[in-house]
Amino acid sequence: MRTARRQRIQELLREEISRILITEARDPRLGFITVTGVEVSTDLQYAWIYVSVFGDSVQQSQSMEGLNSAKSFIRGLLGRNLELRAIPELRFKYDPTVAQAARVDQILNRIAQREKGPGPLDSPTHEPSA
Repeated sequence: MRTARRQRIQELLREEISRILITEARDPRLGFITVTGVEVSTDLQYAWIYVSVFGDSVQQSQSMEGLNSAKSFIRGLLGRNLELRAIPELRFKYDPTVAQAARVDQILNRIAQREKGPGPLDSPTHEPSA
């Protein structure tokens, strides 16, 4: 399959799955999920949907469990909403890059605060005047 066509299908699937998760999915286990990417096999048999989940590890595992149980529901809606001959089998994978980026940002902010040093209000001897 041509790369351009495959890329269009991947983007179409990413947009439609994102829309389904926002507007049509009712599973309470599905927390704040972001579809970060879609990769489709060259024969269109399989689609790996990469998702980022906001929350702790328990919320992440619950959301992944909810996604895996909603595969057939999501795939059915894709079949009705998209003009593709065949809808690939969906495989959800957790994408840790958003969480890692947030962690790096947090570390960089702490380093910047340390380099800046304590301000006049951060001083332990400073007492507010009444």
